Amino acid sequence: MEVEFTDYKYLPADLSHNVSLSGHVKNNKDTGITILVNYDTFEVQNAIVPKEILDQKK
Repeated sequence: MEVEFTDYKYLPADLSHNVSLSGHVKNNKDTGITILVNYDTFEVQNAIVPKEILDQKK
């Protein structure tokens, strides 16, 4: 699935080394997605994805 990220926020460096990326599924602005990425390791720490998308992956 392609995601178009439209916003980002850096969390305070003294708390974590993460950036929050928010956006939506490409061509579907009603399906929002947010991920939290560690900007030192580029690892995804957390993801907020609609249940419908997770159900499609099963």
